[in-house]
Amino acid sequence: MAQKEMRIDKPYLNLPVRPDAPIAWVNWERPDGGLLYELYAELDFDDPAYYVPCHVERWMGETLRLRIGAVSEERLEALVCEDKPRTWTKRPDDGRPRVHFTPFRGVMGDPNGLFALDGVYHAFYQHNPYGTQCGDWTETCNFGWSPAVSTDLCRWRGGPPFMIPDENGPAFSGTAFVDEENASGLGDGTKPPVLLYYTAAGGQSRRTKGGAATQRLMVSIDGGEHFHPYAHNPILPNFCRGNRDPKVFRHRDSGRYILVIYSGEKYLYYVCASTDLLHWERLPDFQWSDWECPDVMEVPVEGEDRTQLVFWSARGYWAPVDFDGERFTQLAPARPFDEGHQIQCGQSFAGMKGRCVQLHRFNVGLPCAPWYGAYTLPYELTLAAGPDGSYALKAAFAAEVASLEAPADIQRDIVLHNGAITLPAASPCRIRIDTELEKGGTLRLRFGGFEAVLSHGELSCGEHRVTVGTDGRYRLDIVWDGPLAEIIEGGSGRLLPAVSCETGRDTLELSGSGACILTQSLAALSL
Repeated sequence: MAQKEMRIDKPYLNLPVRPDAPIAWVNWERPDGGLLYELYAELDFDDPAYYVPCHVERWMGETLRLRIGAVSEERLEALVCEDKPRTWTKRPDDGRPRVHFTPFRGVMGDPNGLFALDGVYHAFYQHNPYGTQCGDWTETCNFGWSPAVSTDLCRWRGGPPFMIPDENGPAFSGTAFVDEENASGLGDGTKPPVLLYYTAAGGQSRRTKGGAATQRLMVSIDGGEHFHPYAHNPILPNFCRGNRDPKVFRHRDSGRYILVIYSGEKYLYYVCASTDLLHWERLPDFQWSDWECPDVMEVPVEGEDRTQLVFWSARGYWAPVDFDGERFTQLAPARPFDEGHQIQCGQSFAGMKGRCVQLHRFNVGLPCAPWYGAYTLPYELTLAAGPDGSYALKAAFAAEVASLEAPADIQRDIVLHNGAITLPAASPCRIRIDTELEKGGTLRLRFGGFEAVLSHGELSCGEHRVTVGTDGRYRLDIVWDGPLAEIIEGGSGRLLPAVSCETGRDTLELSGSGACILTQSLAALSL
């Protein structure tokens, strides 16, 4: 392992990466040998595919020891700190989505710590800056949290890695809570403290081998601009192997704060309660139909002045629940949010008064691209209550998505009968279809690498299908953005997300069999 002393006088060390290169260990140490940061990366000094910035600004002005395995001293001497991250890449990056947030480099994982405060939206995401494939787990997990900030829920500005793996382990998933009542006593009276609960995954890195996962807390008292570790971490000890992904919400009827955490055992969640958001007592466990990344949300009920508590898990399974201050009761079988299971780990924003807005992640990457993963656009969720006490979950693009639109001319009120039309529709764009189909009629939409078909009360895209429509009337709201498509049926609020790596088709093709009457709108989307 080669090593050298380096004074950190600039914020970036750009590492040369090639996805199929051998993995090299990279360690940052203090001169006395104290380990600050360890990571792994597929380094190639001779033929890099692209560069990945290692953010070292947190150690600005210090002299550190850089150690890299399987690298000569001569190679190591060529690495120096730089003012900017290198954007150069040999790999195709022109297929990157334009209105969906993606990481600059590396693998994007679960949305974490979403909150709204003072007109600003904050989101963090699981991030392996040095990985190239979904997961990219090894003995030393690189995953931590990276931030994104927006003023409209659609245009996001990313920042440097926020929580990096440390002596407590990589930073796994968690949640945000805006402590408006200052129940924690951590605020200074100017702004409500923002609390980030997360799992420090001890045992998931070489540095923490043999350790255990604990639940920890980061605190901001300036509206989310800066966070610092809570002085008395961890807030919860290790319950069992693999416990992770804390979710915190306020239960209004009991006046207590409730924390739900996945146990690490399939279908089992631990439940805790607190009066100060810092000290927690165990409540009865909750058995559920899915695992990981719980979300517990107050979802508005359409036409009624109330909300309904909904439990949510990583693969998008949801169900209405009751909570009596001690235990959860599931009110209906769990159902999937999207039929394609192409989005995962949805999380709702804390601090969105009167609204329930979620972001999800797409498992998507382009071959050899320097990034993997993307956020969905924001979805606003509501519930339709049935006369029998049942609920239907409905999704719509949040109203803020309209801020991306630019006017576009389009033909309207088209009648198709065993015919077809082609319209210009370059990605990214938003397509709205309002159509009537006669019994047995079919409408096909082709755009980019996607084909969506309406027929017999069903919407299909690829191998995935959802039941839609009422009495032959269909309303589709589609966002097409390069390799991604999100299709929402306006009547039912059913969601059908899709992924395709095909490119080069900058048209919208509409074809019908049986009478189709179309009223359309088409809008270009831009950043």
